[in-house]
Amino acid sequence: MPEAPGGIRDYAENIRRVWSRSGIECRILALAQRAVATSPLWSQLDEPQARGTGAICLVVHYSGYGYASRGLCGWLNQQLADAREHFGPRLRIVVMFHELYASGPPWRSAFWLQGRQERIAAQLANLSDVTMTNTGVHARWLEQHLGHGRSVTVWPVFSNVGEPLSLAPHGARPRRLVVFGSESTRKRALQQVHRHSSQLADLGIDELVEVGAGRGVGAWPPPLRASFAGRLEESALGDLLAQSAFGLIEYPLHCMGKSTVFAAYAAHGCVILNAGTSREAADGLTPGEHFLSLDPRRRGVPNAEELRRIALNAKGWYDQHTLAVQTAALAETCGLGPSAAGPPASED
Repeated sequence: MPEAPGGIRDYAENIRRVWSRSGIECRILALAQRAVATSPLWSQLDEPQARGTGAICLVVHYSGYGYASRGLCGWLNQQLADAREHFGPRLRIVVMFHELYASGPPWRSAFWLQGRQERIAAQLANLSDVTMTNTGVHARWLEQHLGHGRSVTVWPVFSNVGEPLSLAPHGARPRRLVVFGSESTRKRALQQVHRHSSQLADLGIDELVEVGAGRGVGAWPPPLRASFAGRLEESALGDLLAQSAFGLIEYPLHCMGKSTVFAAYAAHGCVILNAGTSREAADGLTPGEHFLSLDPRRRGVPNAEELRRIALNAKGWYDQHTLAVQTAALAETCGLGPSAAGPPASED
């Protein structure tokens, strides 16, 4: 996995903790190009307990920009190819594509680098024994580049701030709207809030809380009582979400499956308000059924029973791919179990 902290590291750490409690041990390897020059990947895997004939499963968490500043991480593919040559059929490579490539207008570097990033992602997919990703649109792109009838497993991401065992009824919660995530994620959502102030008022929302590292965006319309809580620990953020009626995002629908923010709102029973464009269903999510699209042209808002249903639908969707569900499926994919033979799994 990439060196830097963030959502991908949180994702891998959550899997490692669940596996550890189940008796499955693994190591997390944080790779950087400068480090593998002196300690290549195959040597990091070739420890005493991994020698002999035992199988090795390597789970690669992929986001190109995590491994290289411009997303050009061809060196990672070379390291995997070298490891494959060193270990032969003993090595099983499972790749989770958190991202594929970037795109943008001609004045951004992503526009000029997209083709090279695509080739790196396609090559990585073809190096893998098992390919997974978090959205249907990613899966379709990968399957086009894999060929040979290979399929791609889709697992929308799980919440990185916990999954409460019980939830307060939606109608009993304060009419609070929470927005959290990276500074850029919060800014995208909050820049749209002024356009939807009448809808927020119709929903009875009287408070907005912004949570996250960095600076508060501070773009909220009166008469909302608004505050910036800064970065909260996982348990404190989970408690806030579980005691809030609404969560705010700004995402196109086909990207919601890869949003840990969307996952956290759904897991905690919030009604999710999307300030982005979302008209058609994707990844099992439908506007008006699993979340509420904000639209300044829309007249009226759902009543209390309809809001309760939307929150329950989102929670039901989330429950199909919780942390426990995904860790069990990944362990099976890797051929692991509490009494699995061979060396511990390694996560890259």
